Amino acid sequence: MNYDNDYIRKEADDKLKGKFRKLFHQNNMKLKEHSASAGEDNGTDFYFDVTNEKEEHIFFFRNQNKGTFNDLPIIKNKDDVNFGKIYHTISLRNAINYYTEFDEAIIFTICDLNTNIIYWYDIQNDTTLKERIVKQQSDGINSIQIYISTENILNEESFEVFLKEINFSKINQIRKKKILGGNIEADYSKTKTDTEDKHVIDKIDYTLKLFEGIKVLPAKIIIQLYPFKGTENNTFINEFELYTDNEEFFDFMNGLCLKDDELEVESKEMFVENQKDKLRKIISFFQVNHIHHIRWKGKNPKLQICVHKLYRYGKCDCERCNLERLNLKRTNTLLNDDLKEGGNYETLRRGYTYYLLGDYKNSADIFLSVYNESDRSNNPIIYTISTYNLTRLKKLIKFNYYEDDRDTILEKLSSIDFDIDEPFINRNAPYFLDIYKGIKESRYFDDIEDEIENSFKEIQKLSFDDKFGGWISENGYYKLKSTFLRFTTYLEHNFIIFNQYSEFKNLSKKVLESIFALYTLKNPLTDKYEKFDWSILEMWIFSVDIGYSKYLLNKYNIKRIKIDDDYFKIIDKLNELIENLINSNEYINDFTNWFNPMRIDYILSKIVLITSFLDVEFKEKEKIILNIIHLGKMLEDKHIIPYDELVNFVEKNENEINKDLVKEIIDLFFFDEHKRFGFGRVLNIYSEKSSQLEIENLIKTVLKIENLEDIEINLDNRYLGKLLYSFTYLNEDLKIQIKNKIIEKLKENFDDKLYNLAVIYDIIDFDNEFFEKFISTIPDMSNVENNRHPFRSEENFRLTQTINLIFKYNIEIDNKLKSLVNKSHPNYFEYYSWLMDIDNYDYSKFNPYWILENQTVHYFERFKKSQKLKEELSKCLKENYIEGVAKIYIEELV
Repeated sequence: MNYDNDYIRKEADDKLKGKFRKLFHQNNMKLKEHSASAGEDNGTDFYFDVTNEKEEHIFFFRNQNKGTFNDLPIIKNKDDVNFGKIYHTISLRNAINYYTEFDEAIIFTICDLNTNIIYWYDIQNDTTLKERIVKQQSDGINSIQIYISTENILNEESFEVFLKEINFSKINQIRKKKILGGNIEADYSKTKTDTEDKHVIDKIDYTLKLFEGIKVLPAKIIIQLYPFKGTENNTFINEFELYTDNEEFFDFMNGLCLKDDELEVESKEMFVENQKDKLRKIISFFQVNHIHHIRWKGKNPKLQICVHKLYRYGKCDCERCNLERLNLKRTNTLLNDDLKEGGNYETLRRGYTYYLLGDYKNSADIFLSVYNESDRSNNPIIYTISTYNLTRLKKLIKFNYYEDDRDTILEKLSSIDFDIDEPFINRNAPYFLDIYKGIKESRYFDDIEDEIENSFKEIQKLSFDDKFGGWISENGYYKLKSTFLRFTTYLEHNFIIFNQYSEFKNLSKKVLESIFALYTLKNPLTDKYEKFDWSILEMWIFSVDIGYSKYLLNKYNIKRIKIDDDYFKIIDKLNELIENLINSNEYINDFTNWFNPMRIDYILSKIVLITSFLDVEFKEKEKIILNIIHLGKMLEDKHIIPYDELVNFVEKNENEINKDLVKEIIDLFFFDEHKRFGFGRVLNIYSEKSSQLEIENLIKTVLKIENLEDIEINLDNRYLGKLLYSFTYLNEDLKIQIKNKIIEKLKENFDDKLYNLAVIYDIIDFDNEFFEKFISTIPDMSNVENNRHPFRSEENFRLTQTINLIFKYNIEIDNKLKSLVNKSHPNYFEYYSWLMDIDNYDYSKFNPYWILENQTVHYFERFKKSQKLKEELSKCLKENYIEGVAKIYIEELV
């Protein structure tokens, strides 16, 4: 029996709605179904309102549903990019509505009524649709085919992905509305029509002058400008390369050369006025826009042009570049010089530099002067930048500036608003429209964020696959790097104030993690990131916080950082940053403000952190650290000194560092009156490398005593505990004296902390009487309420130390010792029960995370002896691989 269209439609709709109801119900959501209005001819069948169980709205989405009893048409040509997909024809008008007009997400569905399988297609997320719509329109065709993946089956397994795609559709529609709002599009024809009779040098010069105030252009705009542009499909930028089939432009660039640091055409002809100056500006444009090569896309092959060989390198002496090199003194001098008249670029740069300094008041004054003096109609670009920056500064001053003149400044800025719109820009500078929207709506950031996010995800997938033998020839590094560098220079050279506190730093984190993932690839078939260059290290130093840096280093188990072959340049740059701070010491205190975009204390910490990992000769690291120490001695505010990272540097480079450098670092801890205690391991390392006399002098200095016989055994002096290990390197007579003093102290008034340190370092011998006293200090935590011990502090630390001593001295664990577990918090009872009887424990209750709790040499030595423990760990890791546990199992126990 044949089924008519009405029957098929009702069958398909019933199956779809039933499936939706079931799936949403299973995910604690309700589905309210509304048929699309009969009078609303927009190509949709249903309008769904999704709510939670309390009937609270979550989201809407529309649906167009089709059904068939016929075999679904599937593309079988393997050469077709849509091979294996279901194809279906819809009207072009509906496709345009779906893709551009609706605010809500639209899901297209097809029900196979023979198999009861429903396939879905998120049409608004199809990035190929826009170009295909344009082609169908230009060809006068009123229909278009859509392609539906046979993997998109509406069921429990795909439902989470289905919901995500609905969310992505909504986001995409918002962005499309921004792009298409008012149907106003940028017009770049002026760069062609106004330059047709000019020499190519003047063509480029004219085009660049149109964008006065904007030195770095988005790649998608550069390829629209003449004379860079050839034909539509043959002009594009990929990573660091510009492809074009504009023969006039290509041949001109091919005829340039750099001789004696001067640019010239090979024929040595002078074609235009001020030719040398114009050539310099043209190459500077390519340099700051990170275009390294120009490749030919026209007929008849031509060799690529290495534009980077025409770059001119030198140390810029402007205030912003000096600040980026941390030459605060020179920056301050330049800021106090009078501005040159008529230089919008220099004025904007100065305002931007004040912003980077955290001087929002002076930054606002500079941009306000540009705003008041710029001609809104004749110079909309400068007006746009100054207006936008003032709106950002207004927020920064409102929330981060608390000086007495705060209200006065805010009053001056109160009338500033982004009062220019698309029609105005279109009328006065249509070629600027896309950049204007990018600034106003942060669209350029959104695009960059998407690109970096996509690169990040691909690199994460590559890193994961690499662990299982997967590989790929193209690792995505150059795409990631070019994207990030363009964004960085877009801000820095266009002087656009951006949120350095969150968005930019979040991007930097993803870039750095991507680099780490590429750097640690193992499969030799995959191109990995071999060596760090300065651009990545500079980003790391200035934009990734110290805590996240350490997290990434640990996550990717990075032990050494290799740098470019000409690594002395990088070493020189690191030293230059510190030396500039030394020369600018009197200005450093201004950079410790919490809200300052640049924090010198954070920067110094990251320099030391990176230095500790550099795979270079240790003498090069030493130069950097000595510069840090020199700076630390000069600093008025000692809190800026990166104490923690200097300690970590000593520990990481323990085998290479000499005792003199260790002593220099130790001395930093005593330069002011603030007591600092986090350097105990550094004292130990110094003792291991030093002579007995040097150790004696160290102890005298730290404890501020004339003779070692005067040492007072009292842990109220917290430095004493740090020095106990150093005592073990003294001569026998002194060790005996100290030993007797400690024993006398313990007999007189037992100190559990002193006993634990003294017996662990073998300063005193193990003694049952003292050990019994030590055990008696174990607190009873069996009835302690959980809310009194946040952050996992339910651990009974004294009991942990007791077990450490038991393992160190191989003390037999009798029933009396085993009974100590009854003093543990309930959350730790099984843990301590296991430690007290490792070989006979009921391993059905075992938690492999326990071996991560206390990673001392004595714990590991005991674990090593237990074959039962190693067997159980092996089983646990097969069932549930825990990287930290696996690392200890492999490196310490097996």
